[in-house]
Amino acid sequence: MGAFLDKPKTQKISEEGSRNELKFGVACMQGWRIDMEDAHRIVFPLPGKLADWSFYAIFDGHAGSKVAENASKTLIDVILARKEFQELQNDSSRHSDKDLIRRGIVQGFLDFDDTLEKDERSGSTAITAFVTPKHIILGNCGDSRAMVVSKQQVVQETVDHKPADEKEAKRIKKAGGEVVLQRINGALAVSRSLGDFEYKRNTGLENTEQLVSAEPEVTFYERRPDEDQILFLACDGIWDVFSSDILKNYLIHRLSCEESFARITEQLLDHCLHLGSRDNMSALLVGLDSCPKVDPEMKKKDDELNKSIATLAHNHCTESSKSETFSSNQIFELIKTCDLDVEGLPGGLISKRYIIESVFNKFNPNSDESSPEVIRLAPTNYGLGMFLFIGTEQ
Repeated sequence: MGAFLDKPKTQKISEEGSRNELKFGVACMQGWRIDMEDAHRIVFPLPGKLADWSFYAIFDGHAGSKVAENASKTLIDVILARKEFQELQNDSSRHSDKDLIRRGIVQGFLDFDDTLEKDERSGSTAITAFVTPKHIILGNCGDSRAMVVSKQQVVQETVDHKPADEKEAKRIKKAGGEVVLQRINGALAVSRSLGDFEYKRNTGLENTEQLVSAEPEVTFYERRPDEDQILFLACDGIWDVFSSDILKNYLIHRLSCEESFARITEQLLDHCLHLGSRDNMSALLVGLDSCPKVDPEMKKKDDELNKSIATLAHNHCTESSKSETFSSNQIFELIKTCDLDVEGLPGGLISKRYIIESVFNKFNPNSDESSPEVIRLAPTNYGLGMFLFIGTEQ
């Protein structure tokens, strides 16, 4: 935790699909970290009378990948096994019972935490979303984050669980800990997570009273089909370099230019890397009822800009290759001096740096900067047994 590579692993693993009239795309990248500790899960349909529900989740591991991996495999199954969700599976009239749903999700998180080995040192944040015909139900434990965008505005987003927050700090101090440098006992930077049993050793306290709690915060957003555009979930490797408002603008722009949700999330990871993110990165994009569609004029302008950048990169690489050494950063700096129309482009030219990197890699396949770019997973049957875990070896 906290260790970095000499150069980032920029290979991305991505997937996209659709169900219940919702399109999604997801992508992951190891980045600068020594290991890949993120995981995610997408499940639809859910069983019984929840067939028109879907489930999306991202897990951001720390101090190892084991808890995140286990969560991606079994958290949803533990939640669905709860008596509250058994009622929901058997009786559609209970689908509007927010207390029942909230109780099932909260107790499902706590039950899952109880299934983990108590000597496990790794931990994981979790951000989950149930999308129902009427609601988007967010479950947040830690500092991964979700947002809902409607009518060009962020209308719902989760709040990170940080030790310095008043409510969290009160629990930490009551459990015998202290907040030092905005961390629990000067070490852990999140105040809620799955696992992390080093911080859950007080046998006289309930799980929700420990230094670190596995209790999620559950929020409901009432869907507005004529207005809702995007549901987005990501680990803190994304949010470290993007505010919600700027990221919202970026995603809306990309959806107006690009059909592939997987490609949008892939490009986002590259953008975050070049903005300075040093963490593992995972991003999951879901298009809601009023999701922006590709605008032919915007797509044409974007395609022309991409072509211009690729041509300039090719020309500069050709010229620079005559010298003994040159880097993609040098090529980027040269292109910045060119007269390119990037007005109105969210993120500016740096959001297109992936194009320059791609051209550079073709000229320098053995360069220290070069690495495989994308593994696009084949379409999968998203049943209850399906999970995606991105480990260190693929």
